[in-house]
Amino acid sequence: MIVLSIDPGRKKCGLAVVSSEKGVLRHKVVPIDGLIGCCQEALNDFSIDFIILGGSTGSDNVRKMLESIGLKVVIVDESHSTERAKDRFFADHPPSGWKRILPIGLQTPSQSYDDYAAVIMAEDFILRGKQ
Repeated sequence: MIVLSIDPGRKKCGLAVVSSEKGVLRHKVVPIDGLIGCCQEALNDFSIDFIILGGSTGSDNVRKMLESIGLKVVIVDESHSTERAKDRFFADHPPSGWKRILPIGLQTPSQSYDDYAAVIMAEDFILRGKQ
């Protein structure tokens, strides 16, 4: 199964393509006005089985955008995905220098990590699908 996952926002969205067999194939943060193009690119590059969309901030607007070009989306619960995404971001980009001694819970990532939230949502969706 290959999932295109979108963590919606008002100005930007996290995007991830995740495979049940190969793991994370692509992830990035895109401005809202570039979302449709990035989704179409992912659909051209991969055999997407599901498009999932987090159901909180900005989801109505993003859902309408996607449905206006004929894409069917599945709305998913994105509870705690931001907290888990922050942990995942720091696992991939560990703090350096003096920041190594500061607890992760007190740090803010150096860049947007909405794409990591999209990865988390896709992995959760795939796990639920296998049960």
